[in-house]
Amino acid sequence: MPEKISSFAVSLNVPDPEASARFLIEHLGYAVDMEDDGFFSLRHPDGGSNIIFLRTGLPTFKPAEAAGRAREGLLLVHEVDNLDEAHAQLRDAGAEVVTPPETEPWGERFAQYRDPNGLIIQMVQWVAGPGEGGAVPPELAREELLRLERRLAVEGAPAYRELLHPDAVVIVPGAVLNKGECVAAITAAAPWDTVRMDPFRHWVTADTATLAYRFTGSRGGEEYSAVMLSGYIVRDGRAELIHHQQTPEPG
Repeated sequence: MPEKISSFAVSLNVPDPEASARFLIEHLGYAVDMEDDGFFSLRHPDGGSNIIFLRTGLPTFKPAEAAGRAREGLLLVHEVDNLDEAHAQLRDAGAEVVTPPETEPWGERFAQYRDPNGLIIQMVQWVAGPGEGGAVPPELAREELLRLERRLAVEGAPAYRELLHPDAVVIVPGAVLNKGECVAAITAAAPWDTVRMDPFRHWVTADTATLAYRFTGSRGGEEYSAVMLSGYIVRDGRAELIHHQQTPEPG
């Protein structure tokens, strides 16, 4: 079995994904995690699995035999850190392979399996694109970027001074900062008492990577939650933060 399942989602085909997404947003408090033409992925701020709506009839849907009509096309989606390794383990354990590992143009590398009742189980790893086989430069691996982000949150100004690229742009509520301005602002701010980071997307190319995660921190008895987007590039053999943006979550 795969060593680690990092997240889980349920995917359903519907004629109007935006309408279904709006219903859950307005009536149950879900928030949009990702969206594209014919695609909405929703996450609830209280936690739990993502719910994905795909427009019925998308030519990219696989396996085609399960696309079906509205409310059909159910996929049980599990995100893993290494799809090819997970696939080898499942295949060797006798799982029925429906779709061998392949990579979509938008960076989703996936494989699909059929359980004894005909349910489609999909394993997903987010990579850069076709032909890269999931290979990620060690400086830009998700766990390494999370380590750097944690250093920034915990160590404060010294870490920002070391890890920010000279041309970095940092966007926070009400301000766009360069490296010097960012370091000065962090120096003046009180340190975090607690820090939590929950990653949900990781895009990577040969020498750049972007990490999206939910940040929750507390200091002085007050809690701050935001969606963080951090872009890194490799310079002189190490990752440097070139772009960072914070979007506070409501409430």
